[in-house]
Amino acid sequence: MSSLSSELILELESSFVTYRCLLAAFTIYIFDHALTFASEVEYIWCRRKSGVILLYVTMHVCTLVMFVTNIAGWLDSTGCESAYALSMVDTAVLCALYVIWGVISASRAYALSGREWTIPTLIFIVSLVPVAANIAYCWGLAQENIPPPIGCVVYNKIPQTTETRFEIATRTCVIATDLLVLLVTWKATYGIRRNASALDVKTPIAVLLLRDGTIYFGVLLVINILSLALWVTNVLEAASTFSSALNTILFSRLFLNLREAAIAPGSTASTTSKSPNEHFTSLVFGNIGGSLAHGMDAHAESGTVQSMQDDEEALQITGVMDDEAT
Repeated sequence: MSSLSSELILELESSFVTYRCLLAAFTIYIFDHALTFASEVEYIWCRRKSGVILLYVTMHVCTLVMFVTNIAGWLDSTGCESAYALSMVDTAVLCALYVIWGVISASRAYALSGREWTIPTLIFIVSLVPVAANIAYCWGLAQENIPPPIGCVVYNKIPQTTETRFEIATRTCVIATDLLVLLVTWKATYGIRRNASALDVKTPIAVLLLRDGTIYFGVLLVINILSLALWVTNVLEAASTFSSALNTILFSRLFLNLREAAIAPGSTASTTSKSPNEHFTSLVFGNIGGSLAHGMDAHAESGTVQSMQDDEEALQITGVMDDEAT
């Protein structure tokens, strides 16, 4: 019983810090969503619906549910059953978020690699490791009634060394995913930017992908490295709360920026016709999926200015035939 009491004491000490970090992360998320709400209405709600819009909305719903269940778990005083149920819901939506982030990263890599499936498949498989780790983590959840005002504590009975392995595996795989997407982005845009400079052709979409892809996925990479370092060293175990919020924030901003560039007046992609296959891909994946094959092949065959425009069009991570206002 003494060992259980010590576990509960440690859990309570860390949970108070976690709760404050949770409120801070939730505030950041709500504030950023308020800043981008006008863009979201223009580029999401006022456009024809596609698979990527469903992905975008689901990501935000899961993020909101994650924060609400965590906060409700702290405010709930009805007993351990509800607290345990909220913990399970929190784990479920977190797993859903990892799947969504994995789909976004893999789809982006697929678009930038010319329909080559090897790297995107690897990225998606690696992104599922955190899902498996969180499911395994659920098996160790336990609950304990304690005196008011806390009432109940939900904690994990698995050994600390095992929990550390789970966290290291989760963060390492997330870091690997961010790094792979960064490398794919640099590889895909470097050649286009180099040839465009030689031909004195402007490629705003390629610039956007290189700049925003580097910034957003670079920031995610740094955040996840810091999160892992802070967790392993016991400096701030709740750092992952911030990384979850920032993942959604940065993915949303990247998507909205690409969406804005894709439908901007004069954009080559907003005026160029597409094949039926490209149109189908556009309807399904919106500005995240898409194909580079057409643009890349044209560039390899002709090396002309027109092929540079085709490359830029393909680099949008899909076409914009679904971007007409409904």
